[in-house]
Order: sequence, then C-alpha cells, then structure tokens
Amino acid sequence: MLYLKVGLILGFMHRCNSIAKIVDGYFGDTEACPGGYTIWSSWCYILDSDPNTFSMKNWACTQNNDVSVSISSQDEDNFIKGLIGSTIIWIGLRDDLQEGDFAWSDGTFLNYTNWATDNPRTSPDGDDLDCVVLSNNFVGWQNINCDNSSHGILCKRDAIKTDGAWTAWSAWSSCISECGEGQSERRRSCTNPAPSGGGNTCSGESQESRKCESNDKCQKLGTLFKAHREKKLVSHTYHTLTAHGLAHCAIVCHQDTACRSFNIDNTQKYERQCELNDKNRLEFSSDFHTSSKHDYYDTTF
Repeated sequence: MLYLKVGLILGFMHRCNSIAKIVDGYFGDTEACPGGYTIWSSWCYILDSDPNTFSMKNWACTQNNDVSVSISSQDEDNFIKGLIGSTIIWIGLRDDLQEGDFAWSDGTFLNYTNWATDNPRTSPDGDDLDCVVLSNNFVGWQNINCDNSSHGILCKRDAIKTDGAWTAWSAWSSCISECGEGQSERRRSCTNPAPSGGGNTCSGESQESRKCESNDKCQKLGTLFKAHREKKLVSHTYHTLTAHGLAHCAIVCHQDTACRSFNIDNTQKYERQCELNDKNRLEFSSDFHTSSKHDYYDTTF
C-alpha cells in the first residue's frame, strides 16, 4: 500500500513538472494564457483528466500555481461542459469545514449553483459527501465523498491582462465632397495590442473628421445651376433628403430627370436638408418666396 501511494505521488509530481515546463516557457510571452490552456473571459483553464481523489487532484492544481475550478455563472458552466467532454471532474466546491455550508476553495463568492435533483445530499450511513463533481454524463452538480472515487479536475488561473492600445492614425482621407465644403476622415483601431484577458479597451475615439474644401466639380456645377440666395420655391417639393453639403444636393438633382430645381438649408454646412422640386421659379413665380434659412438653385439662366 505504501508503494502504491508513493508511486501515485511520484506520478503526479512528474506530470506537474511536465506542465510546469510549459508554464515556464510562457513567462515573458504576450499571450493571455500559457500553452495548453484555454481562455474564457479573464481566466485560463486546463483539463487534467487523469483520475484520482480530490485531495490529490487539487494538490496537482496548486503545484502548478492554479486553483481547482470555481464557477460563477451559467455561461461559465456551459463553457466548462464544452471543455471537459466526457470526463467527470472535481470542481473546487466543498463543505468539509462546515457541513452543508459549501464554499469555493479559491475563495470565490458562491453566487451561482447548478445542483442535480436531490443534491446536495447527506449520506444515510454517515459518510461525508464534502466534494462535488460535474460531468456531461449527468445533469447538474453532485456532492460525493472526496476519497472514495477518482476523477479528473479542471484547473484555472487568472489570464494575463493586457490593456488595449491604439494604432497610429491613418492618413487623412481625400475630401468627401464633389464641390465646395466637405469633410476628411482618419481612423485608428484598438489593436496595438488588442485587449485580452479582461484588460481594458482603449479610451477615446476611433475616428476623427475635419472640414475640407474640394473644387474638382465646382466649375461644372456652376454651369448647371443658378443660385438665388435666401429664396425658396414652395409647394413643389417631391422628395426631401439629408445632403452632405451643397454639392451632394446638386448632384442628386442633376441625376434625377424629374428634378427642375432644389431648395437647400443654408444654416448648416453639413447634414443639410435638400428639397427636390419638380417645377422651377419661372413656372410658378407666385410660389417663389424669400426665406432666410434657404437658398434656391435651378437650371434657368
């Protein structure tokens, strides 16, 4: 019997040393979790499927600077079930200090449980059922004796938190306008590095804009439309849109065969209300009025 216990301990020491080599190789890396671990939220998880008693498996976790898994939500419970496959595992929930008062061994506050029907239970023969197992082979958690059966365990540790940082700003875009006033944009992304392991995302804006001027098509538009400042043709608007400046409104009208003229809000430079008219001021001069908030354009000279 002594030989068997020593053999088990040596076997676990060998396994833990093997895992520790992976962890040692990780220090200084930029990943949130070491090799062999799986990240979820701000935690790293690793499955040890070799079966043994809870005390031996919990010891194996602690020797690798991990803790036996605690579960804080249904989402985490579902993630763990997807990770363990068909393995029955110990979880770090026990009531060995106070019967019926279950607590996580890593000190996590017990705010979530998923007990199987009739669990937690007490043994009719007085056997201590102080440890808890989880499996996809049965529904819910079951409390059992810590030393009378052997199972795997899921160990976890804090992920290395990496705060996100911005990339450099892109170059300013060309002026987003066909004529006259417009805007230019530049962008950056929170990927240098991206946040991981529960780290903070970047603060600030990912996009900036500034005013710009573009005269590429101004000359052509000037030959197509005649301006009448602070004027408006009323009762003949068939379509209203939000235009990104005067040029946008003029181009939409020019490309629409039904458009004979347009009124445009003159109180803003961007996001201006553009009213397309199916008539012009000469056809309905009685509807051509003064309006301090509008300018009128048509194709009559």
